[in-house]
Amino acid sequence: PPARVKPLQPTRAVIEKLPARRVENDPVLLCYKELLEKFFPKGFRVESSLDMKKLRKFYQELYMTELSDEDSLVCRDIGSITILYDGKAYLPDAMLSPEKKEKLLGYIKDKFSSGCDAIYYSALFSEFEEDFRGERIYTPEMLKTYLSYINQGDFVLQRSYLAKDYTVQMNPEDEIREYLKEAGGPVEVSKLSEDLSYIPEQKIKFALSTNGDFVWNAIGVYFLEG
Repeated sequence: PPARVKPLQPTRAVIEKLPARRVENDPVLLCYKELLEKFFPKGFRVESSLDMKKLRKFYQELYMTELSDEDSLVCRDIGSITILYDGKAYLPDAMLSPEKKEKLLGYIKDKFSSGCDAIYYSALFSEFEEDFRGERIYTPEMLKTYLSYINQGDFVLQRSYLAKDYTVQMNPEDEIREYLKEAGGPVEVSKLSEDLSYIPEQKIKFALSTNGDFVWNAIGVYFLEG
């Protein structure tokens, strides 16, 4: 008779070595959250052996027991409760105060309900630059990362802007053209930038200077040809 094929060894032993992902409100995650709030308000550097040593030291001091998990597992668990940006892990709740978070979401909602279909991250960042001072949102890209975390399906995040829904395709030139068409005459760039505040000013200026439909009338003033 043909030789019997030896069955594959069960992989259960290997699987058992892999720790299960912790669930929300797991006691260990709550400990990490407390440590990050107390000792790493400016972010935890996930690739830093120094920050890891500090975390272990603080853990020992605070909970009177050694943190036995390996660095890679600690980083994975911390990654499940934080926003990672530029090599640092931030607690979402520590990035922006609850009041400013509501103000930000309210602004987005108001814009969308008043006929605006999309907002560039850089324009949104400029609008809230004063509010972000003293907080943990330093760049438009970081704002985008934060919005992706707090979004409850209220908007769609595209590469350079957030949109009302998936059907929106943002084109600054179309927005400017529509605005100048309704204006029916020359408009100052400052006024255009103010009313189209969801588009970064540099994008507006670039579109005005490179599109032949937009006619220069005087310094800082344009109108729509035809």
